[in-house]
Amino acid sequence: MLARDVLNTRRASQNALRRLALSLARMPLALIACLIAGAWTGPAAFAASPSVDCRTRGTTVAANQLARIYSLDRGDIELFACRYTAKKLGQHAFVGFAGVPNNGISPLRLAGYFVAYRVNGSGCSRSACVGPYVELLDTRHPTQPNSKRRRLPGFAFALRSDGVFAALYPSVPTTPQYPAFPGAPAVVRVWDREGPRQLAQGDLLRDSVALSGTSVYWTESGSARSASVAGPVR
Repeated sequence: MLARDVLNTRRASQNALRRLALSLARMPLALIACLIAGAWTGPAAFAASPSVDCRTRGTTVAANQLARIYSLDRGDIELFACRYTAKKLGQHAFVGFAGVPNNGISPLRLAGYFVAYRVNGSGCSRSACVGPYVELLDTRHPTQPNSKRRRLPGFAFALRSDGVFAALYPSVPTTPQYPAFPGAPAVVRVWDREGPRQLAQGDLLRDSVALSGTSVYWTESGSARSASVAGPVR
């Protein structure tokens, strides 16, 4: 009886596979692709936001005539950026998470194809402190990993539509509880065709950095200051 049961089970399985093969043969290829994608990414991801259109996917955070930043709520608020010509999800760049206590993204700015955003620091350990920094994303190169994106230490920042950006890192007081991380004055930096460079340090107003035309502006010791900015990185 045991051998017969095993044989019957094997035949039933073979018949089921034949029926499945026949069903798949009759399905349109597009439907088969959707079924495979749904199995790979999980039904929850498709239910959350099935559209792959950059103009309509998720909830708009910022948009202009070329690109858009949007969010998806999948337990955490995930932020993405894309240009409108993106045809598939692989061309939607993941920016980061909003509203998380460590390494959260806030705020964001969109200019042209470029997105600049502040990554909030993860705080201090016994050996060092990780302060906030500003990162630049080009939506025309969505697969570039975060580690390869241009980055400047900074709290306040400004962005130009050609991808030039500036950031001001506020002064850091000496912290006796973390002696390995000494205090530092405020610094303003820019990243343009000449690469990342420091423009000034000292008594800088925390949120005063701005870009307009070919100049970057900030307030130092109560007075307005400026410096020329080169063209975009090639």
